[in-house]
Amino acid sequence: MPDNLPFEQLWCEICASEVDGNPSDDYLIERSLMRPRGLLNSLMACVGFAINRGHARIEADDVKSGLANYSRDLVRDIGLELRDIMGRYENVLYGFLGKLPRLTMEEIYLTFIDAGIEEADWDGVIDVLIWYGFLGCLRPGKGVSYVYDVGYNISMLKAIINQQPRDSRRYEINPAFWDGLEIQQ
Repeated sequence: MPDNLPFEQLWCEICASEVDGNPSDDYLIERSLMRPRGLLNSLMACVGFAINRGHARIEADDVKSGLANYSRDLVRDIGLELRDIMGRYENVLYGFLGKLPRLTMEEIYLTFIDAGIEEADWDGVIDVLIWYGFLGCLRPGKGVSYVYDVGYNISMLKAIINQQPRDSRRYEINPAFWDGLEIQQ
């Protein structure tokens, strides 16, 4: 195979071009938290499914299955990181199990109440969830912004959030976590 072929052509040799109507490369990247290791781990999970199913290339169902496994691993791994920095709230992500991907601040607070998070800690927990890319903020007319979209400058992202009226702020759970938390799609 010539090495000067365009990426799209090479990619289609190893992977289905679309998953759920989206370009498969974008679909994978969007769920990697923009971490090179995340992209490699999710891609390896997809390859594993393709091999086990006897596929000559990664098919759309392999991508979906691989990303579901990666998502479950991500929830567990981020939980361990949260334990290291927050201690008693290591299972906070599981409070979002089965939720809709887009949430108001009030819905997040209700989730915290159900998870037993003390009110005095709510702002700190939200900051951590934003820092890890679990929560992003919806920007009217601009889509969702996660911490990696602003160069991991959490102050910038919080300023973007604070520019919106408090009662109209919307947050979105990162698609990387949807399968691992059975987020309603």
